[in-house]
Amino acid sequence: MMTTPSLQLSLCHGCHQSRILWVGSPINDSGFREGATLTFPLATHFDFGKHESFARPDAALKWYTCLYVFEIFYTPAIAVVKISILLFYGRIFPSYNKWFRRLLYFTGATVCVWWIICQFFVIFECQPIHYFWDRSPSGGRCLDIQAFFLGQAIPNIFTDVILLAMPIPIIWRLHLPKEQKMGLSGIFLLGHL
Repeated sequence: MMTTPSLQLSLCHGCHQSRILWVGSPINDSGFREGATLTFPLATHFDFGKHESFARPDAALKWYTCLYVFEIFYTPAIAVVKISILLFYGRIFPSYNKWFRRLLYFTGATVCVWWIICQFFVIFECQPIHYFWDRSPSGGRCLDIQAFFLGQAIPNIFTDVILLAMPIPIIWRLHLPKEQKMGLSGIFLLGHL
Protein backbone atom coordinates (compact mmCIF):
# COMPACT_ATOMS: atom_id res chain seq x y z
CA MET A 1 0.00 0.00 0.00
CA MET A 2 1.26 3.48 -0.82
CA THR A 3 1.56 5.49 2.35
CA THR A 4 2.83 8.87 3.48
CA PRO A 5 3.94 10.01 6.93
CA SER A 6 0.74 11.77 7.76
CA LEU A 7 -2.04 11.67 10.26
CA GLN A 8 -5.16 13.21 8.79
CA LEU A 9 -7.57 11.60 6.35
CA SER A 10 -9.98 13.76 4.44
CA LEU A 11 -11.95 13.87 1.24
CA CYS A 12 -10.21 15.32 -1.77
CA HIS A 13 -11.83 18.50 -3.09
CA GLY A 14 -13.08 18.00 -6.62
CA CYS A 15 -13.01 14.20 -6.47
CA HIS A 16 -16.18 12.75 -7.88
CA GLN A 17 -18.48 10.47 -5.91
CA SER A 18 -16.35 10.86 -2.73
CA ARG A 19 -14.62 7.59 -3.50
CA ILE A 20 -11.07 8.84 -3.58
CA LEU A 21 -9.41 9.79 -0.32
CA TRP A 22 -6.14 11.54 0.23
CA VAL A 23 -3.99 11.54 3.29
CA GLY A 24 -3.19 15.08 4.30
CA SER A 25 -0.73 16.71 6.61
CA PRO A 26 -1.68 17.82 10.12
CA ILE A 27 0.30 20.99 9.47
CA ASN A 28 -2.07 23.91 9.12
CA ASP A 29 -0.14 26.37 7.00
CA SER A 30 -0.63 27.96 3.66
CA GLY A 31 2.27 26.16 2.01
CA PHE A 32 0.59 22.83 2.43
CA ARG A 33 -2.73 24.15 1.16
CA GLU A 34 -1.27 25.74 -1.98
CA GLY A 35 0.78 22.66 -2.74
CA ALA A 36 -2.18 20.39 -2.13
CA THR A 37 -4.36 22.53 -4.37
CA LEU A 38 -1.87 22.09 -7.17
CA THR A 39 -0.81 18.47 -6.76
CA PHE A 40 -3.46 16.37 -5.04
CA PRO A 41 -6.11 16.54 -7.76
CA LEU A 42 -3.40 15.40 -10.16
CA ALA A 43 -2.29 12.68 -7.75
CA THR A 44 -5.84 11.34 -7.40
CA HIS A 45 -5.96 11.03 -11.16
CA PHE A 46 -3.00 8.66 -10.84
CA ASP A 47 -4.75 6.49 -8.20
CA PHE A 48 -3.15 8.04 -5.13
CA GLY A 49 -5.12 6.88 -2.13
CA LYS A 50 -6.08 3.52 -3.56
CA HIS A 51 -4.69 0.24 -2.32
CA GLU A 52 -1.83 -1.10 -4.44
CA SER A 53 -3.91 -4.04 -5.62
CA PHE A 54 -6.50 -1.64 -7.10
CA ALA A 55 -4.09 0.98 -8.46
CA ARG A 56 -2.55 0.90 -11.90
CA PRO A 57 0.99 -0.49 -12.12
CA ASP A 58 2.67 2.88 -12.61
CA ALA A 59 0.74 4.56 -9.76
CA ALA A 60 3.69 4.69 -7.35
CA LEU A 61 5.92 6.25 -9.98
CA LYS A 62 3.29 8.86 -10.83
CA TRP A 63 2.55 9.54 -7.16
CA TYR A 64 6.19 10.17 -6.27
CA THR A 65 6.46 12.49 -9.26
CA CYS A 66 3.48 14.47 -7.92
CA LEU A 67 5.04 14.48 -4.45
CA TYR A 68 8.22 15.94 -5.89
CA VAL A 69 6.22 18.75 -7.52
CA PHE A 70 4.38 19.32 -4.22
CA GLU A 71 7.67 19.66 -2.36
CA ILE A 72 8.90 22.22 -4.88
CA PHE A 73 5.82 24.43 -4.28
CA TYR A 74 5.80 24.03 -0.48
CA THR A 75 8.70 26.30 0.52
CA PRO A 76 7.93 29.18 -1.87
CA ALA A 77 4.31 29.23 -0.69
CA ILE A 78 5.39 29.64 2.94
CA ALA A 79 8.08 32.20 2.11
CA VAL A 80 5.77 34.37 0.01
CA VAL A 81 3.18 34.48 2.79
CA LYS A 82 5.82 35.47 5.35
CA ILE A 83 7.24 38.16 3.08
CA SER A 84 3.75 39.55 2.52
CA ILE A 85 3.23 39.75 6.30
CA LEU A 86 6.54 41.60 6.64
CA LEU A 87 5.52 44.03 3.90
CA PHE A 88 2.20 44.53 5.70
CA TYR A 89 4.04 45.34 8.94
CA GLY A 90 6.22 47.78 7.02
CA ARG A 91 3.12 49.58 5.76
CA ILE A 92 1.19 49.80 9.03
CA PHE A 93 4.27 50.73 11.09
CA PRO A 94 6.08 52.85 8.44
CA SER A 95 8.46 54.94 10.50
CA TYR A 96 8.31 53.39 13.93
CA ASN A 97 11.94 53.13 14.97
CA LYS A 98 15.32 51.70 13.97
CA TRP A 99 15.11 48.42 15.89
CA PHE A 100 11.77 47.54 14.30
CA ARG A 101 13.10 48.32 10.79
CA ARG A 102 16.22 46.26 11.43
CA LEU A 103 14.14 43.35 12.73
CA LEU A 104 11.89 43.65 9.67
CA TYR A 105 14.86 43.49 7.28
CA PHE A 106 16.61 40.75 9.27
CA THR A 107 13.48 38.58 9.28
CA GLY A 108 12.92 39.21 5.57
CA ALA A 109 16.52 38.26 4.79
CA THR A 110 16.24 35.16 6.98
CA VAL A 111 13.06 34.05 5.18
CA CYS A 112 14.65 34.61 1.76
CA VAL A 113 17.83 32.71 2.66
CA TRP A 114 15.74 29.89 4.17
CA TRP A 115 13.68 29.78 0.97
CA ILE A 116 16.73 29.55 -1.30
CA ILE A 117 18.50 26.92 0.80
CA CYS A 118 15.40 24.75 1.23
CA GLN A 119 14.54 25.05 -2.45
CA PHE A 120 18.04 23.89 -3.39
CA PHE A 121 17.79 20.88 -1.08
CA VAL A 122 14.31 20.00 -2.33
CA ILE A 123 15.35 20.08 -5.97
CA PHE A 124 18.53 18.11 -5.37
CA GLU A 125 17.12 15.86 -2.64
CA CYS A 126 18.16 12.78 -4.59
CA GLN A 127 21.09 12.14 -6.88
CA PRO A 128 20.27 11.70 -9.70
CA ILE A 129 17.16 13.89 -9.37
CA HIS A 130 14.83 11.35 -10.96
CA TYR A 131 15.82 8.83 -8.28
CA PHE A 132 13.21 10.53 -6.07
CA TRP A 133 10.36 9.08 -8.13
CA ASP A 134 12.08 6.23 -9.97
CA ARG A 135 14.12 3.93 -7.74
CA SER A 136 14.90 1.48 -10.54
CA PRO A 137 18.39 2.77 -11.42
CA SER A 138 20.97 1.50 -8.98
CA GLY A 139 23.51 3.78 -7.38
CA GLY A 140 21.14 6.61 -6.55
CA ARG A 141 20.95 8.15 -3.12
CA CYS A 142 18.68 10.56 -1.26
CA LEU A 143 19.04 12.85 1.74
CA ASP A 144 17.95 11.74 5.18
CA ILE A 145 14.40 13.06 4.88
CA GLN A 146 13.79 13.27 8.64
CA ALA A 147 16.91 15.40 9.13
CA PHE A 148 15.91 17.58 6.18
CA PHE A 149 12.39 18.18 7.53
CA LEU A 150 13.82 19.02 10.95
CA GLY A 151 16.31 21.42 9.39
CA GLN A 152 13.50 23.00 7.41
CA ALA A 153 11.12 23.26 10.36
CA ILE A 154 13.41 24.91 12.93
CA PRO A 155 14.03 28.16 10.98
CA ASN A 156 10.39 28.09 9.85
CA ILE A 157 9.16 28.04 13.45
CA PHE A 158 11.76 30.64 14.45
CA THR A 159 10.52 33.11 11.84
CA ASP A 160 6.90 32.33 12.76
CA VAL A 161 7.58 33.32 16.37
CA ILE A 162 9.31 36.53 15.27
CA LEU A 163 6.42 37.39 12.94
CA LEU A 164 3.90 36.89 15.73
CA ALA A 165 5.87 38.84 18.32
CA MET A 166 6.96 41.80 16.17
CA PRO A 167 3.89 44.05 16.51
CA ILE A 168 3.24 43.36 20.21
CA PRO A 169 5.76 45.88 21.70
CA ILE A 170 4.50 48.56 19.29
CA ILE A 171 0.88 47.91 20.26
CA TRP A 172 1.71 48.19 23.97
CA ARG A 173 3.33 51.61 23.41
CA LEU A 174 0.17 53.06 21.84
CA HIS A 175 -1.88 55.51 23.86
CA LEU A 176 -4.90 53.23 24.22
CA PRO A 177 -6.76 51.68 27.16
CA LYS A 178 -5.29 48.39 28.36
CA GLU A 179 -8.35 46.44 27.13
CA GLN A 180 -7.85 47.74 23.58
CA LYS A 181 -4.15 46.89 23.71
CA MET A 182 -5.01 43.37 24.82
CA GLY A 183 -7.61 43.07 22.06
CA LEU A 184 -5.19 44.29 19.36
CA SER A 185 -2.47 41.95 20.67
CA GLY A 186 -4.95 39.08 20.53
CA ILE A 187 -5.87 39.90 16.94
CA PHE A 188 -2.22 39.86 15.86
CA LEU A 189 -1.56 36.65 17.84
CA LEU A 190 -4.46 34.95 16.05
CA GLY A 191 -2.00 34.50 13.21
CA HIS A 192 -0.67 31.34 14.87
CA LEU A 193 -3.93 29.59 14.09
